[in-house]
Amino acid sequence: MEKVDIKDKQILYNLNKDCRQSNSSLAKKMGTSKEVVAYRIKRLEEKRLITGYYTSINSIMLGYTYGRIYAKFRGFDEQDMDKIIRFCKLNKEIGFICPFYGDFDFSITIRTKTLLELKRIEDKFFEFFGDKIINSTLMMGVKFKGYALNHLIDGHNHKELISDEESEDNITLDKMDKKILTILSKNPRISIVTIANKLELTANAISYRIKNMIKNNIIEAFKATINMDKLGFTRFRILFYFGACSVEQKNKIITYLGMYNRVIFLSEYLGTSNLELIVHFESINKVYEFLRKLGQQFPKAIKDFKVLVMGKTNTVNAIDYLNT
Repeated sequence: MEKVDIKDKQILYNLNKDCRQSNSSLAKKMGTSKEVVAYRIKRLEEKRLITGYYTSINSIMLGYTYGRIYAKFRGFDEQDMDKIIRFCKLNKEIGFICPFYGDFDFSITIRTKTLLELKRIEDKFFEFFGDKIINSTLMMGVKFKGYALNHLIDGHNHKELISDEESEDNITLDKMDKKILTILSKNPRISIVTIANKLELTANAISYRIKNMIKNNIIEAFKATINMDKLGFTRFRILFYFGACSVEQKNKIITYLGMYNRVIFLSEYLGTSNLELIVHFESINKVYEFLRKLGQQFPKAIKDFKVLVMGKTNTVNAIDYLNT
């Protein structure tokens, strides 16, 4: 576990909210100089507390279906994971693989334009790995919310950063917007001037297109990836299965969870699980304490849950699905 002071935590918190903000802007928020901020960021990167940067894209607004397959293998090992990664790299619709310790070994995230395409990917998955699968489930994402890392700075006001849900007015990107997104997905901290030079457009034209994609909620956030393990936190994914739960009560649960600053992502699904959380806690005991309090608050609504310890998420095709 790395020791970090409040200034480092402020940098991690702010870069996770918006990693495109300038060092000058960060320095102003922190009451220090841009040179000190630059030095601290470099040191945090060298210590692997910041492991990368990414652009969060709202694929639902672009008309994509969001699916996730959870699977448990017989005798799951590193060779199986290597085979899964190779399979996913060959299918541009698959964006992410996350390994787990728990009732499932991993999940893969799929984005397709139609349910038929989603079914085709599922069929291919079973064709390749059906003999290894003990248990699996396919869930379809409906709504997603992402939150700031308030627990890093002992904050109580939980700010929602990302909010995805299906819209009647899907947006179509032109080739230039897709090129800009491709560049930003690889390096969200790249300057507008550098993007303009790469694409042979003016900086004003690039700036206008980026602002327009932010305004239309295509670009949701520019985020730093923080190594929470080095800060003493473990990432857990919790799958909830509702019992006698009305729509009103479900909404109360979601509101309650959204106010809790250890909740980082909250997703609603169609499928066997109704709700999925990503949370940060210091230990599994803290997770069960959180779940006990939740159960006391909503005693009949939650029938069951599964707690999965998350490994490192593998990004295999961050934005390739836009070109399928």
